[in-house]
Amino acid sequence: MIDVRASAAYHKEHVVSSCWSIRPQLQKTLLSGDASGLPGAVVLIADHTQTAALAAAELREPGVEEVRWSQGLDDLAAAGYGLQQGATESADAERIDFLFFVHDCHDGNRAAAEQYLSWKTGLIAQCTEDELAVFRLPH
Repeated sequence: MIDVRASAAYHKEHVVSSCWSIRPQLQKTLLSGDASGLPGAVVLIADHTQTAALAAAELREPGVEEVRWSQGLDDLAAAGYGLQQGATESADAERIDFLFFVHDCHDGNRAAAEQYLSWKTGLIAQCTEDELAVFRLPH
C-alpha cells in the first residue's frame, strides 16, 4: 500500500506497513520496497479521485498490472487493516509537500514570517525563461 495523501495526514494516521510517497517519487518508492522487482498489484490510499488516477498512471508506466485505490482510511480500517499514528520511516526532510516554517509564521513568529516572505518572493528567481514566458500579469 502506498499512501499518497498529504504527508501531514500520513504522519497523523496511516495503515500499518503502508508507505508514504508523492507522485514524482512513486517509481522510486516501488523499487525501494522489494528486491524482487515491481509488484503485480498496488493499493493507493488517496483523498481524491484525481490524485489516485494520476498516481495510478505513474505506477502503470513501469509495469504495475493492477492498481486499486481507497479513499482515505475508513474503508481500510473497516476491512480490518490496522492503523497507527506517527511516521515510522519518512524523515521530515523527505516531506517536500510540507513547509515547516510556514506554520510558525501564522503564530506571530516574526522571523518565521520574514523567512516565508523571502522564500515566496525568491520563487520567481528560480524560474527558467521558458517558465516566466507563460506568466502574464494584468497591467
